[in-house]
Order: sequence, then C-alpha cells, then structure tokens
Amino acid sequence: MRRSACINTTRGTDWLLLAIAAFVLLSVLSVKTLRRRHHARAIQCQNNLKQLALATLNYHASYKQFPMGAGGSGAGGEKPSRGNHLSLSAWVALLPFYDEQKAWEQISNPFDKGGLSFPPMGPHPRFDPQRYTPWAKRPTALVCPDDLDHQTRSQACSYVLNYGDAIYLAGDLCGYFESDFRKITTTLATHRGVFARERKIRIRDIIDGTSNTLLFAEARIAGLTVAKDIAGLAENPSLALGDFSDDQRWSNGRDSVWCDGRLRSAGFQTILSPGSPSATSSLGEHTSVMSASSHHGDGVHVAFSDAQVRFVASTIDHGDPSSPSVGPPPQQTGGAKLLPPGSQSPYGVWGAMGTRSMREKISRDQVEAVIDPNQPNPITPTEATRNPLITPTKPKPTPSPNPAPPAILKPGQAKEMTPSNNVAAPAIEATPSQTDPPKAIDSPTNPSTTPQTPPPRDWNLATKTKDGSPAKVTGWIVSCSDEGDVVLKTPKGQTMNLTLADFSSQDAYRIVADKRGDWKRAVDELPDQIQAAVSLLEDRKFNAFVQRYYHPNLTTAEQREQILARVSARRGDLIQIFEDAIRSIDNGDYRIEVTDQDRTAQGFSAEIKSATQDSQTPLSMMYLKGAWYISVADGES
Repeated sequence: MRRSACINTTRGTDWLLLAIAAFVLLSVLSVKTLRRRHHARAIQCQNNLKQLALATLNYHASYKQFPMGAGGSGAGGEKPSRGNHLSLSAWVALLPFYDEQKAWEQISNPFDKGGLSFPPMGPHPRFDPQRYTPWAKRPTALVCPDDLDHQTRSQACSYVLNYGDAIYLAGDLCGYFESDFRKITTTLATHRGVFARERKIRIRDIIDGTSNTLLFAEARIAGLTVAKDIAGLAENPSLALGDFSDDQRWSNGRDSVWCDGRLRSAGFQTILSPGSPSATSSLGEHTSVMSASSHHGDGVHVAFSDAQVRFVASTIDHGDPSSPSVGPPPQQTGGAKLLPPGSQSPYGVWGAMGTRSMREKISRDQVEAVIDPNQPNPITPTEATRNPLITPTKPKPTPSPNPAPPAILKPGQAKEMTPSNNVAAPAIEATPSQTDPPKAIDSPTNPSTTPQTPPPRDWNLATKTKDGSPAKVTGWIVSCSDEGDVVLKTPKGQTMNLTLADFSSQDAYRIVADKRGDWKRAVDELPDQIQAAVSLLEDRKFNAFVQRYYHPNLTTAEQREQILARVSARRGDLIQIFEDAIRSIDNGDYRIEVTDQDRTAQGFSAEIKSATQDSQTPLSMMYLKGAWYISVADGES
C-alpha cells in the first residue's frame, strides 16, 4: 500500500509539472502570436496610408491639383438634401483612385430613393445615411485594423488630412464662394497645410519639399478627449491639455464621418505632439486644435507628400505648445495677438512637417526623435536610407519630382534637409535633385539663365556618295513643319532648307520625334518658369527679373535699362498677366500659337492665352535653347 501511494504521488507531481510547463509554453506562444498579429495590423495600416498617398498623387497627375480638404457644391446649407455645402472630404474625390469606382459612380450621379432625389455629389455629409445610402458605404481602406471602434461607428475614418499648424479659422471656408474679401485675406494666412476647405493646392506650392511635408496621419476614432468652447486657444494651444469636466468635452469626440472633410472630423494640425488631446475654441469648430493619434504605441503612422510612409514618435520635437499660432493681425481676430502671417512654425520639427512653404530650417539633431526605433517598420533598409528624416547620414542624390524652384527659394531659407522626393506614382516626371544650395536666379552659372547650346550632330541624307556611303550634313535642326519642311543651320551659320525626304528614314524619324519631344518639354516647363517670374516680381527683384526673362542676345544694354523702368512701373499688370496664364494652363483652358515664321535658330515664339476668354491679355514669350523668355515687344508695350 505504501509503495502504491508513493507511485501515485509521483505520477500526480509529474502531471502537475507537465501542466505548468504546457501553460507557460502556451502563454509564451500566445504573446508571440499577439505581437505578430499586432505587427501585421500595423503593416496593413501603413499599406492603407501608402495606397491613399499614391491615389492623391495620381489625382494630382490627372487634375493638376490636390483634392480640397473639404469641397463640393455650395448648396445645402439650409436644405441638406439639396447639396453638400462645400463639406465633402478629400476621400470622396479620391474614390476612383483607390479602387472605389462603383461608389464614385453612385455619388457623382443623381440618386433617387424613397421619393427623394439627390443631386450629383450628394447631400450634406451628415445627411441620414439610411436615406442616402452611399454615405453608409465607408471604404475599407479608410480604417486602421487596430482601431476596433470602427465596428460600432460604421461611418468613421481612421486617417486625417494635414491642415497645417495654424488655428484661427484653419478649418473655415476660404471666402471665394461667398466673395468675402476679408475672409479670403484671413484664411490665406492660416491655411498653411496641404489641405484646406475650398482651397486648391498644388505640388508646386510645396516649396519645403514633398519629402518633408505631410499629407496624412492617423487619428483614433474614439477614446481621446476633445474639449470644446476653449477661449484663447489660438493664442495658447496648450490650453487643450487641461483637465475638463464632462460638460466641457464633446461626448462623441472627433465625431468622424468619412465623407465629411471639415477640420474636426477629418483634419489634424502639427501643433501638439502625436497622442495629445484635441480642442475646439469658443469661436467654433473652425478654430480648433486637432491632434494625430493611433493604437500603435507612442506615435502615429504618417504619409508624406512623396507617398513615403513612416512612424513618427510622440517624442518628436514640437516646440513650445503655449506659443501663439500664426494668423492675421489683431484687428481681424477680435484682438487676439498671433504671430504674423508668413512666420515659420513655432512648433518645432512637428510643426515644420505640417507647413508646405514656410522654409523652416531643420537640423539633423532635431529629427533624431522623428522615428521610433522600437516600432516595427516594413519599409526595407534600402528605402529607409533615402529619407533624410530617418537616417543621420547624408543621403545620395535621388530623383526629385518636386524640387523647390531656385527662383522661389532665397539663399539661407531652404531647409537644411535635402528633400528626397521618391514618388512611386506614374505621370510625374522626375528631374535630378541638387544637394548643393540653390543658386541665385541672377547667378551667371545658373543653367536657367545661360542655356547651353547642344553640340551639332551629323545627319545622314538619303543620297549616297561615290563610295556608296550615305551623304552627311552637320548642324542643328531649327524647325520641322507639319508639311515636312526642315530648316537646318550649320556651325558656320549657313541655313539649309531641306525636306524630311532628303534624310535617311532613321534620321527623318528622329527629327519628327525630337520635334514632338522639344515641344512637350517646352510646354511642361512653362508653368514653373512663369511662377518663378511671379515670385521675382512679388519680391521686387526687378534686376534679377530682367536679367532672367529678357535674353541678353536679343536686347541691348540700353533696351534693358528701359525695360527695367517699365517692369518696375508695370509690376502689378505683369503679375496679373502671368497668373492668368498659369490659371489657364492649369485648367487646360489655353492655346499656344506658333507659326513657322516665329521659329528661329534658337527656338520659337508663342502667345499663351485663354482658349475661351478672348478678353484675357495674351502672354508673348519666346522659347530659346531650353528656357522661356519674354518677347521684347511685350516689354515695350
């Protein structure tokens, strides 16, 4: 009996030890499984942001602008079923660009249900989704898989738009629809991000570089405090960090609705660090501080304007949160003393990442806290080395589809970080970025002011020499008409009138292809060069303007002195003519008229004017050796 009892005790102990070992093993495995699942959800969240960022760049490639932060039709203010009241989010405009074509077709066409008829682009975003069902169909790409609140809030969105670093009226209408000049001037000072309500923003407006400027970030659907009716918020954003009673908070937090693009629902500002509370002011929801947040630890995933996706730690330098924000003067703000318009962001590296054109200087030491080293990142090491926000080493020069134009950046104002605009989206042409500081526009070594003449080339003719080899002619092709007439200039200055039939078939094809390529290149370069001219005129740099845009070989020194006087006197008229030309080109509402008589050995002359507005003053320019110049006649008029 005694031996049997010992055996049973031993067996019982073995089973107990086995059970404990199995429990420990299962616990370890379950922890690892949970970590892997969390990591997988974080990767899916990054992929969502990547898809949305690429969709935005493809939208820009199609429409030459980013979607508005909130836009649409002006109707619907008093009768929500009649229109969307300029409140539709960018996610609606982007639908066909992230595989939601069916939803886009429902929204962009008239919709009838239950005896109600809705106009194209739908009713107000807050209209009953049971009656206007497209608002109930939230795209899956707009949800972070780690944010479980999306299961109970079927219209909420996990991603938010960069509204900049200003507060006062940062989420308000621009004033164009209402023809409110006071609001137009006010919001020009506070719409500093890539998105704004009723405002068109283009890649060329991102002077700080697309690799340094944010497009999107994450925001929890629920959970973080959103205070309300906070007085003095624009003068001291840190007031949002206080403790508030329940009656001082919005009960539904951000109250996110995916189709509503207004600031509280769909925006964030780079003011308080990621994971901070948010607040609306006593002036209303348009004057708010909305913070980014996530369920991925101490930080958030963000998408830059070049479609890179990174994880920004909550420890990022965010400056002084008690500093006044940037805004209009006190007489326009009811006495609030804000930083003057055009000021650099007072909110550190985080604030600088939110502005598109303030030229903040960011040193390498300041960005070391941008990326959380403990956060899993599916981006490959090769890609990670491309972004100067991540690595402390100097990156190699990379193709840049949106470098800051040398004519706009001033010496000493460019960011110390070299933008590495690595955009995977098609339809955006890349040009080599420069690691050296941009040269002044009037620098004699600037290639835009002294276009280089390519060397002459040998052209094979259709005729043969006595030994049977093709006859050759050396020179530059000046022009090739649609009828096949070719003008060639030799290195000795002689002009030869030929036809395409005089050349070998291979060189005839090359002439036609080069003609089309030169024309496309000239038209593609035109908007940026006109915008650079506007910048010089706005800065009153008349000497640099005349030196850059009036070719020295076509004007004498005496003529340039006369032109300089007329340009300074007609500054406002010239800016208006240039801006009209840019607007017509961006809208596709333009024509460029070129005649064979206008073609010269250096290039061709053209008139740029609206295709529909005959009253618009045409802009006469000449394309010479790779650069656009103002025709002398225009300067003399």
